[in-house]
Amino acid sequence: MGSISEVEQRSHLIKLIQALQIITEVLAVLVVVALGVGCKRSSPPPLQTVAEEVGREHGIPTSILLAIAYSESRLSARGDADVPPGWVKLTPGRKDPKRAAQLLGVDVSEVSRTRTTNLRAAAALLADAATKVQLRRDAPASSWGPAVEVFHGGKDPLASALYAQQVMTIHATGFRGTDDGGHVVELKGDGTELPRDPLRDHPPRLTEVIGAGFAPHLPAIATAHRILAPVPRTIKYIVIHTTQNTFSIILDFFRRAGTNVAAHYLVRSFDGLTVQTVDERLVAFHDACFNEESIGIEHEGYVHEGNRWFSDEMYRASAKLVRDIAARHAIPLDREHILGHSEAPDCSDHVDPGTQWDWDRFMRLVSTPD
Repeated sequence: MGSISEVEQRSHLIKLIQALQIITEVLAVLVVVALGVGCKRSSPPPLQTVAEEVGREHGIPTSILLAIAYSESRLSARGDADVPPGWVKLTPGRKDPKRAAQLLGVDVSEVSRTRTTNLRAAAALLADAATKVQLRRDAPASSWGPAVEVFHGGKDPLASALYAQQVMTIHATGFRGTDDGGHVVELKGDGTELPRDPLRDHPPRLTEVIGAGFAPHLPAIATAHRILAPVPRTIKYIVIHTTQNTFSIILDFFRRAGTNVAAHYLVRSFDGLTVQTVDERLVAFHDACFNEESIGIEHEGYVHEGNRWFSDEMYRASAKLVRDIAARHAIPLDREHILGHSEAPDCSDHVDPGTQWDWDRFMRLVSTPD
C-alpha cells in the first residue's frame, strides 16, 4: 500500500505541476494582451488630428501646418543622437523653443515634451510670424507665404525664401503619406498658382565659377573653404553626404558668418533642386581629412529616416550632378571613386549617407545618362 500511495502522490504532483504550467501560460497571454492594450493607449497621436486641433487653437490653416510638417520632418517626429524630436524642428536661433515657450506661457522643457506640444509650439511661432507681417488669421491659406518665410528664421533671406517656396508649393500640390505612428496624412492641394521661384531674382551665375553650369551659385561664407591655390588641385573623388537637417537650414548655415564647414553642392529632397555653394577649384571643408582631392555633395535628409527623404527626384538630380563632375575631372563612375562620407578614409566618425541610401539604385542612375 505504501508503494501505491507514493505512486498516487507522484501522479498528483505531476498533475499539479502541469496545471501550474497551464495557469502560467494563460497569465503570460493575459499580460501580453494587457501590454498590447497599453501600447495602443500610448501610441503616438495622428498628425492630421493634432494639426487640426492646434490650427483651430491658434487660428492657422491646417493645410499650412501639414505642409510645414512635411517640409521639416517628412511626417516623422522621431529624433536621433543629433536630431531633436518633433514634427517641426525647433532649434535656438531659428525656430526658437524659448520664444515658443514665452508665447505659450509654459516652461521651455514643455515645448518638445510630446508631439502635440511640439506642433503647438510651432503654431505659436507661426502665429507670431503672421502678426509680424500683418497677416490676418482669416486670410486665405494661399496667402501665408510671407509668414512662413519669417517663421523659418535664420540669417539668410534667400534660404528663408526657398523654404517658404517649398512649403507653399506643397500646400498647392498636396501629398499623401503616413506619420511615424502609421496614420495616414493627406493634404489635398488647393490648386492655387505655384509661388514664384526666389532664384529667378538671384544674380546669374558668374562665368568664372567652375562647376556644374546648371546649378545656381549661392556662395558659402569664405571661412568654409580655402582660398584659391596658385596650383590647380587634382580632383579624384566625389563624396556623398546627408545634411542631418533641412535644405534651407543648411544653406543658411553654409552662408552664415563664422561657419567653417561647407560642401560644394547641396541637393533638395522635394524636387531635386541643386545649388553650388563652393567653386570646385577650392578645397571645401566637408570631409575632415579627405578634402584635398574630393568634391562634396550634401543631400537633404536624415540618416535614420532616409527612406522618407531620399526621393526619386533627389537620386536623379544627384546622379546627373555626379556625371557632370566626373566628366569634367575624368573621375571613374565606380564605388572606388564615388564614396559615402562614412567610407572616406578621413579622421571623422560620420555614418552618412547611412544604410537607407540605395547605392545600387544610385549607381545605376549615375551610369545611365538622361
